[in-house]
Amino acid sequence: LGDEVTFDIAGEPVSATVTSFRTVEWDSFQPNFFMVFTPHVLEGFPATFITSLYVDEQSEAVIIDLMRAFPSVTAIDLDAVLGQVRDVMDKAALAVQAVFLFTLLAGLTVLWSAVQSTRDEREYESAMLRTLGASRRRVLAGVASEFFAIGLLAGLLATLGAALAGYFLATRLFELDYAFDPVLLVGGPLLGTLFVGLAGLLATRRVIGTAPVKVLRAA
Repeated sequence: LGDEVTFDIAGEPVSATVTSFRTVEWDSFQPNFFMVFTPHVLEGFPATFITSLYVDEQSEAVIIDLMRAFPSVTAIDLDAVLGQVRDVMDKAALAVQAVFLFTLLAGLTVLWSAVQSTRDEREYESAMLRTLGASRRRVLAGVASEFFAIGLLAGLLATLGAALAGYFLATRLFELDYAFDPVLLVGGPLLGTLFVGLAGLLATRRVIGTAPVKVLRAA
């Protein structure tokens, strides 16, 4: 405050003293300005006036007639601008969904590979448990509990990571208010539990179904 700023307007230097600051919401789509001068400072310089008005779809032809009658008038259709913004946001959301899908597929592939790498150990453990009297259903329930617990933990971590990333991007990068989505809190762990649990069961189903005698003989 109190500093003097000099502007070059139409080739002439104009000095002004900074008397106040204000907050401008650029995402409001309302007229905003970097600098506001007192009226007498800019008297004598060429000026451009702006305003906003609402025109329904049935009366859009009036804008065209207005521009034809006054060639110096420039009309900006905010509906078209917002449509382009929505289109960009939709494409960005589609890209994020594609990345999410590839990440999910990569995670399932890693899970499948991890299960296959411990196939022999799981066959032996299953055979020993069934030899000691555990039923196939009980062994399957134990394996399901393991994978469902892993899926729940993965879902919670993914939800927490997504929430923190969203908060950082909204508040620090875009300077917007962040509202946590409660659906994410429920849906993330639920999807993680279902995907990891079902994938793990499908990957170990044949392992558990192997006859204990066959496994013990091979050992």
